[in-house]
Amino acid sequence: MTTSELQPAPNDALQRTVPGGGGFLEIHACLRPDRSLNFGVMRRYALSMKQSILALLLFAALLAIHAEEPPAKDGWSAPVNGLRARITFGEVRTVSGSRLPQVFVELHNTTDVLGVLEFDLDVGKAFRYELATADGKPAPRPIDISMDGHVAGPFRVAIPMHGTLKFPVSWSGYGIRPDFGTIFSLQFGLWEIPADDPNDYFLSATLTVARADDDRLDRRWHGTIKLPGAKAPTKK
Repeated sequence: MTTSELQPAPNDALQRTVPGGGGFLEIHACLRPDRSLNFGVMRRYALSMKQSILALLLFAALLAIHAEEPPAKDGWSAPVNGLRARITFGEVRTVSGSRLPQVFVELHNTTDVLGVLEFDLDVGKAFRYELATADGKPAPRPIDISMDGHVAGPFRVAIPMHGTLKFPVSWSGYGIRPDFGTIFSLQFGLWEIPADDPNDYFLSATLTVARADDDRLDRRWHGTIKLPGAKAPTKK
């Protein structure tokens, strides 16, 4: 939180007029994309410094709720610079007798700022996945892998205020072992769970987007998000 004297906030900022002994303060607050608050103070009548500071502190307390990040729930990660993410599962297809669950990633713009949150996303490079049991035991992976498929991207992602983008991250470029069990096929991530494996597995991920070299004004999103483990559909 930063405070500046005689510096008005933008037109879409929150505003309050706080009375004090012998005058008023007109206080502006702007919620930045990273959910920090920027305050501006304009004296409309003469106030003592003590009264000015007290009024500003009271106003900051009233607005504190606007700067809080929503708690992580329903599989969502904690927000990072106004963006949160989670893993979900869709239809479970059967290919050559093996089960292939469809895997999705959802991105949600948590900011209260008009406009869009945008960045360039290379799905194959930005995500790193891990499939493991609740106590951290890695899921079995094949020793021999054959792969042949198209890799698309990168893409420009643009998510409006409070908007959500959902897209599949399953990849169909691997050879599928027939009549095996449940197979999770992701770009740069392949796991094969035998049909008689009694364990529950959870798919987690890390999303990393570096700051773009040509983004001199730092307008595009960048950061690292830890996506919590989502229970994988390994049982029929």
